[in-house]
Amino acid sequence: MPRLELFASISMLVDYNLDLSRLMKKGLYDVDNKTITDANFIRASHEYGKKNVSFDFFGAQKGDDIVSMMRLEACYPSSLWELLFFGLRCPDVQRYHCVAALGALSTSSNLGREQKVVALGGDLIKRGVYCLDPRGTWPSNTIFLGSKILVDPTETKNGQT
Repeated sequence: MPRLELFASISMLVDYNLDLSRLMKKGLYDVDNKTITDANFIRASHEYGKKNVSFDFFGAQKGDDIVSMMRLEACYPSSLWELLFFGLRCPDVQRYHCVAALGALSTSSNLGREQKVVALGGDLIKRGVYCLDPRGTWPSNTIFLGSKILVDPTETKNGQT
């Protein structure tokens, strides 16, 4: 299995308590997908409160391999909340790259039989949020967003992890 190429890493505070409609409005997207709602997307159990998250960017690969390759780098696929916060912080990245979050999984019963993932995309004129099929080969300009929860010493007992 080839090693992922790490493009960059940034960190930011993600508020997992915000509902998706507010995040979509804050993002000022020219194209948004009306099916991206709290009812249609999985909220992982760790996603409550505010957490410092480090985002790592990995180059395009076949969708089947990317998750296991991220785990080798101690990352997990970014969630929908993490993707949308990334879009708020770095809105111009999606003008040049498709930014995919493989952890942003739809609940398949609400959006048809197949699960979808969410990606940010666009061009110099517009920015959008899209639901995509995660099973195929991704465009060569795709960046996969991987996340790491950064340990906050105030959340641990005596600063120990």
